Amino acid sequence: MRPSRLGSKRLAPALLAALSLMGLAAGCFAGPSPLSRGFDGWVAELTEEKPRLHGILLQDVLPVYPVFGGVLGFLDWVVMNPYSFWTDGLGFNEEEAPGEAPLPEGPPRP
Repeated sequence: MRPSRLGSKRLAPALLAALSLMGLAAGCFAGPSPLSRGFDGWVAELTEEKPRLHGILLQDVLPVYPVFGGVLGFLDWVVMNPYSFWTDGLGFNEEEAPGEAPLPEGPPRP
């Protein structure tokens, strides 16, 4: 009996999508996230200036800031964090690493 190829045609796109999603989630979720971090700082400044308008109305009653922050977080996850990882690396440069610092002196011994 000859095996059917119909199942493998359906499995290939799903497998490709799953591998792509796993690749994105593996290293790009916990990146520097410059877009969403900058937006968070801006919203915090606005909330400090006018807490009723920005803190209550635009964050809690009308979820403008959370939705926009979610979109920016997604863009960070898909575009900015992978770009940062592949261009800047992990942020640790062995050549610029400081030498071993001397240990602080403890209390005097009796």
